[in-house]
Amino acid sequence: MSRRQQIIHHVDGFNDFNKSMDDWLKLPLLKDLKRYYHLYAIHGDGDYTLVNNLLDSLPLDWQNDIAPYAKKPVYWEKLNSRVWLYYILKHYEQNSEKLKLATTELKPSLTDSSIEFNISHTGHDLFIGISWQQPIGVDVERIRPIDSLAIAKRYFSKEEIEILENCERESTREDLFYNIWTKKEAYLKAEGGKISDGLSNFSVIDKLNTIEDYSSCIVNNWYLSTVNLADGYLASWSVPYKKSWFRSQKASRLIHVHYTHSL
Repeated sequence: MSRRQQIIHHVDGFNDFNKSMDDWLKLPLLKDLKRYYHLYAIHGDGDYTLVNNLLDSLPLDWQNDIAPYAKKPVYWEKLNSRVWLYYILKHYEQNSEKLKLATTELKPSLTDSSIEFNISHTGHDLFIGISWQQPIGVDVERIRPIDSLAIAKRYFSKEEIEILENCERESTREDLFYNIWTKKEAYLKAEGGKISDGLSNFSVIDKLNTIEDYSSCIVNNWYLSTVNLADGYLASWSVPYKKSWFRSQKASRLIHVHYTHSL
């Protein structure tokens, strides 16, 4: 339904990242964003020395957004996500005044910019979606053994539960569970909802489809797509669906960034 170009880069810290980023697409990023959604899969090495050294370089409102988490277990993941997000957005929006951060209960945004974004993290891996004048929602999860049926019976629709119950292999059930979960999360984040609004009120897969057909779907005029990332991670993204748009020019660019912590 949608074309996806994948770009994979290995970088040695932020200096290397910043120097190479504008060269990846061979054209200005903001101009390209008006034709393509940009998706960043950030794969780190678990060392937060780099992002900690960059904390003071963030604008005060971005630092204030991180401060409440200082004594919480998620602090380093939060810091990591904000530093990467800020330095990526700087390549799109040269006017720093337009990078002022507004936070709500549901998701952060920029107060005075046509750029929209969403971010998800699991551990030290990030998934960031960036769009132009369009809401976007993303979610990333690490695939690990869980009681997927028990969770599904609490949150998923009857159709989705039935499909999971009919999986012959546990590994297939787990993969499909995360496919469904990340799609639902991305959908709710894109349209401004939250889990308490009800994940069971809609389905993101069709029992008439085969497993291979579950990579993308349309729910209430929202397009949802899932991609397998490196090392057992799976991510989904959601944007408004416009039939002519997806059929003609609009596609996504998935940019993998593998980084080490050196400066």
